[in-house]
Amino acid sequence: MRKRLFSVILAALVGLGTSACGAGQESGEPFDVLRLVSCEGASVRFATAGGEDDVALSGILAESDVPYAGAFNSIFTGDLEITFGFQEDEPVSYRRFTFTFASAVQPEKSFSVVYEASWTDPAQATGQSGVYVRCGSEVRTTRYWQTADREEAWQSNADLDVGNALASPMFSGFGFGEQYGRLSLSWGSDGVLEVFVTEYSDPDGRSPRVIAAFDGSTATGFDPAAGTWGLPLMDISGGYTLSFTAEDMRGNGTDGAPDVYFSSIEAGPRGRTEVCDLSSPVLETAPSFYAATSADDRQSRTDIDKQKTGGK
Repeated sequence: MRKRLFSVILAALVGLGTSACGAGQESGEPFDVLRLVSCEGASVRFATAGGEDDVALSGILAESDVPYAGAFNSIFTGDLEITFGFQEDEPVSYRRFTFTFASAVQPEKSFSVVYEASWTDPAQATGQSGVYVRCGSEVRTTRYWQTADREEAWQSNADLDVGNALASPMFSGFGFGEQYGRLSLSWGSDGVLEVFVTEYSDPDGRSPRVIAAFDGSTATGFDPAAGTWGLPLMDISGGYTLSFTAEDMRGNGTDGAPDVYFSSIEAGPRGRTEVCDLSSPVLETAPSFYAATSADDRQSRTDIDKQKTGGK
């Protein structure tokens, strides 16, 4: 595990085997980044950092006063790293945001990564906030203050405490300035998928923390002493989708939900990933992982030109 983690960090530091979004493709029409995301129950617009949009990084923003659902209009292959955050003017308590990854061919092969907070008194840091992986009825995560390959750091259904699984981002960047963070999927040569999140005190992602590994050890079960996570192999790297939901944990459909923004995506087979910077509203061409749909493919060339010229 340490070897795989070191490889991930090294690749991030040196940019090994990466290319810019759309590089190597035939030249085409300028691409509006908003076409990458579709939402039901939320509006989607471009947000700019450092202004009235209340975001730490520029990118695609989904906004709503009620719970909502959305998806990337994409088919991803290989590893994935997504940089995202939550709008800073949002409530911090009783919020849940869930990413779901599913095979594009067999959607029943899926798992979710859940960020949630249930602060009872945020000013006094009373309550909890954290992240965990859910696969069927199984949940896994790791405690934030312990090295992830120490057995006492691993948590499962039996001892899950979300308050021990702090990560960046937190809702509204509450508490320690975690306005944004990274969520990563990384497949090893042995087919094991590891899920990484950004440590709660490290929004720049210098020290990613593994919170679960799909290691094919369901027969053995969850046994940290033996180094097994008790999760199946997740062989979806040949093509998978990414959807998300935002909700109020109290189940009140009128109390709002966390507004999320996406600032960059890096995706593709190890050593040949494509980096897609979403901090500008228009790309030179569409990303290779983009999958057009009738719902999202409605942006006209005139609209794109308006964005490039500041709406003139």
